[in-house]
Amino acid sequence: MGTTTTFSWPGSGAVRPPGRIVAVDAARGLALIGMIAVHLFSETGPDDAASPVQSVLAGRAAPLFAVLAGAAVAFTTGRARVVGARPARVAAARLGTRAVLVCLLGLALGSFDTDRSPGVILVFYGVLFALAVPLVLLPTRAVLAAGVVAACVMPVISHLARAHLPAPLGTDPSFVSVVTDPVTALREVTLTGNYPVATWFAYVCVGLVVGRLDLSSRRVALRLVVVGTAVAIAAYWVSWVLLHPLGGLSRLLTLPADTDDPVSELLSVGAGGVVPTDSWWWLAVLSPHSGTTPQVAQSAGIAVAVVGVLCLATGLPGGTGRAVDVVLSPLVATGSMTLTLYCVHVVYLISPYSRKDSVPAFVAEIAAYAVFALAWGSRFRRGPLEGLVGRAVGRAGALAAGRPPAERRAGDGVARAR
Repeated sequence: MGTTTTFSWPGSGAVRPPGRIVAVDAARGLALIGMIAVHLFSETGPDDAASPVQSVLAGRAAPLFAVLAGAAVAFTTGRARVVGARPARVAAARLGTRAVLVCLLGLALGSFDTDRSPGVILVFYGVLFALAVPLVLLPTRAVLAAGVVAACVMPVISHLARAHLPAPLGTDPSFVSVVTDPVTALREVTLTGNYPVATWFAYVCVGLVVGRLDLSSRRVALRLVVVGTAVAIAAYWVSWVLLHPLGGLSRLLTLPADTDDPVSELLSVGAGGVVPTDSWWWLAVLSPHSGTTPQVAQSAGIAVAVVGVLCLATGLPGGTGRAVDVVLSPLVATGSMTLTLYCVHVVYLISPYSRKDSVPAFVAEIAAYAVFALAWGSRFRRGPLEGLVGRAVGRAGALAAGRPPAERRAGDGVARAR
C-alpha cells in the first residue's frame, strides 16, 4: 500500500479522500502528541535537569509541526512550482486566506493568556504560511537553498538585532496586543517570541521541498531517513566541537548569573524561542527552542527523518502493510485534524481541569482525541476547523482564478491534498 493511496478507516465504510498522504497525517499526529506531552509534563526533574519528556520532545515536536506546514504549502499548490500569473494569483489567495484564518484563531486563543498557556503557535504558523507565498514561485533547489541560508544566517541576524531590542515578553500574541501595541506584537512574532518566524522560516522551506517529492517512492523515503539523520548528527557534532574542544561551554558558564534564566538551565532545559545576546557562544548551543543554527538544523533533520520513516512504514506491501495501517489509524486520524485538536488542547490546558505531570490524564486526552478523530473521519472528509478553513481557502482561490463556484467544486482537487 503506497503512501498516496486511498485509506479506509477500520471498522467503517468511509474512505479517506484521495490525495491525502497517510504518512504525513501520521507525522502530524506525532507532532501534536509530542507538543501535548511537552505542555503537560514539567521541564525539569527532581535533580533540576531536563525531564525525560523534555529531553526527547522539547524543541522537536513543534519544529516537526512547522516542517509539515511547509509540506502543506506544497500540497496546496499541487506539489510543484507555481508558474504563470494566474496560478500565482490563486496560490497567493489560497495561502493568504489560510494565513489570515490561522492567525485569527491564534489571536483568539492568545486572548485567554494565563500562566497555564503553552505558548500558542498558531499566529507564528499563520505568518509562516504568508511568507511561503513567494517560495511557491521558486524551483525546488532554490527553496532548499533559501532554507539553508535562513538556518545559517537568520540566527546571526536575530542575535545582532535583539541585542538592541527590549527583552522578550514571553506572552502570546492576542487581539489586544495587536491593537494596542502592534510594533511589540510584530517584534515578538518575527524575532523575540516563542516561535520567531525569522528562524522558523527555514522549517517551512524544508517542508516545502519534502512536500514536492514523490513520497510514495520507497527510494525517496529512504533518502529522507538517511539525509535527515545525517543532518541531525552533523548538527550535534558541530555544536559539540564548538562548545567543548573550542571552549564555548566554559565561556558561557562564566557569564554573570541571571536569576530568571540561569545559564545552566538555558543549556539543559532550553530557551523560550531565542538565546541571550550577551555572548556569541550562545549561537553554538543545541538547547530546545534556542533558535540557533545547530538547533534548527538538528530539529529539521529529525523531522525529515520522521517523515521518511513513516513513509516507509505506511508503504509496506501485503498483509504487513495492512496491519501497520490498522495500528497507525488512530494516529493518522488524529493527524488529519490537528488544527481542531490543537485548539481544543489549548482551551483544555488553560482551563482549571487540566492536570500537569499526570500520565493517566495525558493518555486520556490523547485517547479522547483519537476516538473523536476516528468517529468524525468516518462521516466527514475534514475536521471541524479544517473544513471551515478549507472552504474559505477554496472560495478565495476560485475568486482569484475568476471561476464561478460550480467550476471551483469541479476543478479544485488540489485543495483536497492539504
